[in-house]
Amino acid sequence: MKKTLIIFTTILLALSLFSCEEENCFTPPQPIVFEFVNADGDNLIASGLLTNGEIVIQQDLGNGSSLRINVQITEDNKALLENVGWFDGTRNYTVYLILDSVKSFNFSIRSSKIKNNCSGYIIDDVTIENTLSTKQDGYYRVIMN
Repeated sequence: MKKTLIIFTTILLALSLFSCEEENCFTPPQPIVFEFVNADGDNLIASGLLTNGEIVIQQDLGNGSSLRINVQITEDNKALLENVGWFDGTRNYTVYLILDSVKSFNFSIRSSKIKNNCSGYIIDDVTIENTLSTKQDGYYRVIMN
């Protein structure tokens, strides 16, 4: 009887450790990070030409409505977009940079649910329009002329 109880307890413990439920297994989407540079490759945040208040990003909600996206400036002078990619489908955004004049470009994010027993989302594609950009290691370099 004692041996059966030990085996049962061991199996129960193993199952609880290796189960995958939303509360113990969630994968957030990777962050979207932009580096804004001029035609010479100079970082506009590092040079002081662009501050957090001069970066406005809006999600298009349809019917002429939009939602402002929070932007955080990172230590390496890039713009980190908060809470994007937490959806299944495609969403469209417009970026306004208040420099000597207002510069803007559009981008879209296509993301999907992770297909396993755990919960979470993955960003499948980011498409940037109306400006030159390159995908770097972990961020997008956006050239503003």
